[in-house]
Amino acid sequence: MIEVIAQYFSSALVVEPEIWNNNLNKFSKCYMIFDTGANMTSIDINLANRAGYKMVKSSINFVTGIGGTVPAKYTIIPKFKLSGIDFGPMCVNVLDFPEQYNVGAVLGLNFIKEFSISIDFNESGGIIKMQPTFNINNIHKLNSFNLFNSRFGVFTLKEDNT
Repeated sequence: MIEVIAQYFSSALVVEPEIWNNNLNKFSKCYMIFDTGANMTSIDINLANRAGYKMVKSSINFVTGIGGTVPAKYTIIPKFKLSGIDFGPMCVNVLDFPEQYNVGAVLGLNFIKEFSISIDFNESGGIIKMQPTFNINNIHKLNSFNLFNSRFGVFTLKEDNT
């Protein structure tokens, strides 16, 4: 069982994972809204640029709860940690989050669906209890990561090389 501390921020639960920063060659903390309504994990384009991620244009536009329809890109976070546990690579959408929302990232279902989840709420947020439905010691290596794999990838992503 993995226990993750979550804080309330603007009526949302926010967690503090670590993502690999290619520019610094180390993990960097970030804040992500824990969003069971988001299909995919998404990060702001500024965060992706600061972390040195190569972005690929997708043929998909995304309808978001934070500002309508936006053109999408995607990238692979090579290493993702939550509560000190390294889960390996994860596919994420890269979007231009509107500045007024003060949001830099959303942890979505491509990650969350791989766990049985329960939340113990309190005044400041809660404890998210996550039971993996996979062997957490079996980390996918970046060179063998498959975008279309169910574990932190996505089934419907199509690359647009135009």
